Amino acid sequence: LIFLLSLFLYEILIRIIYYLVYGNSYKNKLYSPILIDHKIYGYSFPSNFNSKEYNKLLFDSYLFKSKNRNIMLGDNINSRVAFTTNNKGFRGGDFNKSNFKIFCCGGSTTACSSCDDDDTWPAILNQKFGSNNYDIEVVNAGIQGWYSYQNLLKIKHEIINYDPSVIILHHGWNEEFNYSSLKLGRDWTPKVVRNNINTNITYTKPDKFPLLNKIIIFFLIKKITHFNYNFKKSMSFLNKERWEVLKKEEYLVAWFEVLLDIFEIAQKNNIMIFMINPPSLVDVHDSKINRGIYISNSRLDRWFANYQAISGARISNFLSVIDKFGSIPVMNCKSSFEKFQGLDRLRLFTDEIHLSAAGNKVLANDVFSFLKHNKVFNKFYKEGCNKQKIDFNKLLCLKNKAVQNSKEINNNIDKIISSVGDGSIDHEESIPTDRYTTF
Repeated sequence: LIFLLSLFLYEILIRIIYYLVYGNSYKNKLYSPILIDHKIYGYSFPSNFNSKEYNKLLFDSYLFKSKNRNIMLGDNINSRVAFTTNNKGFRGGDFNKSNFKIFCCGGSTTACSSCDDDDTWPAILNQKFGSNNYDIEVVNAGIQGWYSYQNLLKIKHEIINYDPSVIILHHGWNEEFNYSSLKLGRDWTPKVVRNNINTNITYTKPDKFPLLNKIIIFFLIKKITHFNYNFKKSMSFLNKERWEVLKKEEYLVAWFEVLLDIFEIAQKNNIMIFMINPPSLVDVHDSKINRGIYISNSRLDRWFANYQAISGARISNFLSVIDKFGSIPVMNCKSSFEKFQGLDRLRLFTDEIHLSAAGNKVLANDVFSFLKHNKVFNKFYKEGCNKQKIDFNKLLCLKNKAVQNSKEINNNIDKIISSVGDGSIDHEESIPTDRYTTF
């Protein structure tokens, strides 16, 4: 009884403190009002949300261009990007105007962080089609933090009901993060969804008693404990096991199998599939000068930059195998960004993977150009004849090749692992401890 009474008093005290600081917006400091629990997807956007009309404080970083989230309501609203969702929970305005719809599926690099609605690459792509006399509607189906399995569920349970003609898949970064953030894979299980708290705050397996998160004292203890004693320790770039993740095949195998499910749905429902090889700020082939510029002007340090570059190389290898298969075209948007070097490249990114408005324009132009010159796509658009046929037996034979690292990548990883243990690392060097490679 004494314990329960003490717990109740502490809970009241914490709520009073948060209320005194943040007013009636105090719950938004703890729980995101933008990423809400969903019984199928784990979490999703709410319907009919408008960041500029929402009359409470917001703290979700991707809703702001600046890192500072002012706690004065007027300043907080003014500094937000224009972020809206329609009545179906997709980012941007309503759809159903066109018979030919393209759905762009992915995580935060599709939903787009710290960008106004009109500056996301799906919105720019939609504008490109319209200005070039295509009767095509592009829908942004990205959600912050989502990985491919959540997109599969949304395609299966929702998107196919809107009669999509084309689905563009923009995956990769969150496959690795979903795996590594769960104690470097020890708590990971393929094809599992988690709510926003488990996925993006505590980095834990699904809760057996999720209602306990509503008790703020339990939630804060869980958040602080898991972040400092599990997530921060395991995800440090001074941890050899962190680098060993880049040699693991499990999460790539899971990604491959999810894609097979998506391709099967597409085949049955007369939907064309395209994929994007995503750009990133750093690359394994960066010159020392360019790498130095990127590190000096971003949150990257040399270890984070190496990890990011190798992660990107794994994604590119995986997608190149699928592209060579022939039936599922992969748009190598990553290569389009390679012509931008140094400071010119930096302006295209807001961090190591998320694009600025200028970067989204480059990506959208690249996707538009690819589709405009793709004969199968144009025949489908003009004549309704979808000639994209998938030989699943042939595709399955490529799985091992898709998930395996090249000798060069493994050698690079082994060299880094050796240097982590030989005492040559400067321990004063900045090691990022917040979200990596995603969100």
